[in-house]
Parts: sequence; C-alpha cells; structure tokens
Amino acid sequence: MNIMAKSFHVKSEEKGIKYLVFKRATSGYWYIEIKRKVNKSLKTKNAAQAKTIAQAMANALDKKKFVVLKAKDDKLLSEYLEDYIDNRSDLSQKTLKQDKTAIQCFIDVVGDIKVSMIRQSHINAFRKIHEYYIGTGKKRVITKISVNSYLRHLKTFLRQAQEDGLLIDIPKIKMLKVGDTLPKILTADQRKRLLNYAFKNDHRFYMIMTFALFTGCRREEIISARWENYDRESGLLTVRGKGDKERQVPIIKESSFAMGHPKASGPIFWQVHPDTYTHKYQALATGAMVFGTRFHFLRHSAATQMLEKEIPLEIIQKILGHSDIKSTQIYAKVLNKEMISQMQKLSNG
Repeated sequence: MNIMAKSFHVKSEEKGIKYLVFKRATSGYWYIEIKRKVNKSLKTKNAAQAKTIAQAMANALDKKKFVVLKAKDDKLLSEYLEDYIDNRSDLSQKTLKQDKTAIQCFIDVVGDIKVSMIRQSHINAFRKIHEYYIGTGKKRVITKISVNSYLRHLKTFLRQAQEDGLLIDIPKIKMLKVGDTLPKILTADQRKRLLNYAFKNDHRFYMIMTFALFTGCRREEIISARWENYDRESGLLTVRGKGDKERQVPIIKESSFAMGHPKASGPIFWQVHPDTYTHKYQALATGAMVFGTRFHFLRHSAATQMLEKEIPLEIIQKILGHSDIKSTQIYAKVLNKEMISQMQKLSNG
C-alpha cells in the first residue's frame, strides 16, 4: 500500500478489504475510511505509522474484530474535548479557546455525557440557552449571535467525533434566527475627537488607532504585525487574521506614518495582550467623551471610509480579509444609514 504525503485519495486493499487512507491538510493527521463518510483518526501525523495502523485495522476487520464504534472507545464529552483540542493544536489559540468555551457551555447544559449518547434533544436544549439565561435573570448574558457561534463550533466538534468513530449520526444543528445587525462606526466628529485626545495623551496608541483606521486591521493583526512581513517596494504588509489566514494589506501614506521608522525586523506595534488594547482604547474614548464604542469600531469605520471613496466592494473584501462578500456588503447598508442620518440635518424639524 502506498501512502502519499499529500494525497486525499489513496485507496488500498488488504485481504479483500477495501479502504481509504488520507491526510487532513488542516491538522496533518492521517485517517482511515472503510465505510463511506465514516472515518476514524489514526492519531498520527507520520505516514509510516499510519500505514502500519491502517493495515492492522484492515486485518482486524477481515477477522470481524474491527467495528466502527466500540463501547470501549466511547468517551465522556470532557474527555473527548481534550483529545479534540490536542489534535487541533495547529490552529490559533483564539480558535482553540472558542472551541473550549462552546463545548464546555454545551456540557454545562446537557451534562458530561458519553459522546455516543448525544441526541437531537440535547441540541434543542442547547439552542434554548439564550432563553434560559434571559428568563432566569442570571448575570451571564448569551446573545443569539453567541449561541450561533457556539453551535458552529459544536457542529465541527461532532463531525470530528463521527470521523473518529465515537458518534454514528450527527443531530441536526439549526442556527437561531437573528435580525440584521449593522456594524457600528465612529462618526467623523467622534474620530476627530478620539484621535486628538489620543495624540495629546498617548501618542503610541494614537499611532495604533490611526493605523487601524487606514487599514481596517483587527487588534490581533496589529499586535502580530512584523517588519519582515512588510514589502516596502510593493507597499504591502502581510498580516495573519482569523483562523491563522494570511492576507496582504495595502499601506498608504497615513498608515505608513503610523508604523513609524522602518526596521529590518521585529514587531511594528505594541506587543501586549489584545485585552490591553481594549482597556487602553476604552480609557482614551472616555477621556475624549466618545461613549458606547469599541476598538473594533475602527475597523468598521475604515470599511465605510473605503466605500465613501468608492473603492470597489471586491477590493474592500480582500483588504479586510472577508471570506464571504456578504460580510463586506453590509457596510454599504451602514453607509446608507449614515447618509440618511446626515440628511436629517436639512429638515426644519
């Protein structure tokens, strides 16, 4: 049997048993498929080890000793969560933290049951967690948007459990209906007051906010930005965004100024925890008398400014790193809302 390092379709046959061995590009782990859409992790990234384990499984199956799901392989949700996180160690810490939060919340609702025991009733109960916290008046607030995020992480978790042979059927996971929520932006007056206050009181953070306003970069992307990833000739800075995906951001005069004096290597901006950026921004916004705002509003404001300057949506999508153009199109609605608000100034009341 040949196992090609980057192949997704390597068919093999041992003693009349047909099976497929493949490697997941995302995690690097090898899997065996003996039944269509039923995969089991070989729990190794080594091709030679995968070959040996797959052959042993095929031999056991030929002797009717191998089944997709064994009782002894079943695990509690908390136990499998540990394995799940370990096998996704190549993903960003932020994604792993979201995985843990979502699944732990699921465990809080349905209990630490065996993975094989998950049923539709458990999913239905979890979907109502928003109503539960609102109804009981507890301090913990979980919005419908957050619940949908948890459901997406849970869906990925259950798919992996099925591939690992711990779950036969995945219950239907339906997202909650959420009304269209437009991104919030800073008005021109708010931007001016905020930047002026930051310039006088915290010049370092003034530069960071200016960079965010002229690139649309997120907190984590700014913190992780490095000089060795900046091509001065092309004027492009490579940043690492959501899901550890890289993209190139055009650097113009204003954002170049905000980056400071060029260096050969090293971090471009302040290296601290993202929450420190949040706290610093809130302090400056309060001082500037700009309330109800978050650091992420700088990204929303950057997007609407691009639209105001008639930059095509497709280009804005690439600059912001949106995988779906629909995420970018929503800023057009924000701009329309702002125009209507400004036009109200013509009214005599």
